[in-house]
Amino acid sequence: MSTPNSLEALDALIAGFLAGATPFATLESSYAPGFLFLPEEAFSDVEAEVWYGVVHERIERTAPDPSPEAKQYGWMSVDELRAWLEEAVRIKPRLPR
Repeated sequence: MSTPNSLEALDALIAGFLAGATPFATLESSYAPGFLFLPEEAFSDVEAEVWYGVVHERIERTAPDPSPEAKQYGWMSVDELRAWLEEAVRIKPRLPR
């Protein structure tokens, strides 16, 4: 999969993961460069940049089987990330494009 180069591509990556079509390893390796290298103009406002940034941080703090100690520091499992993302997408603010 190529690096996402738009918010729509990041959304498609998230949707694919939630649908089970995109494995976590692909989400993990593709989301960060896609998010980090988007130009500032890609984000319609600060709220959009923050939302995608929080998703990035959550993905970065996900592991297949985090230890109890890691969980104390905010790490989550892939299943926990999926549940969190389902809720995050559901309550995602409508962002102008």
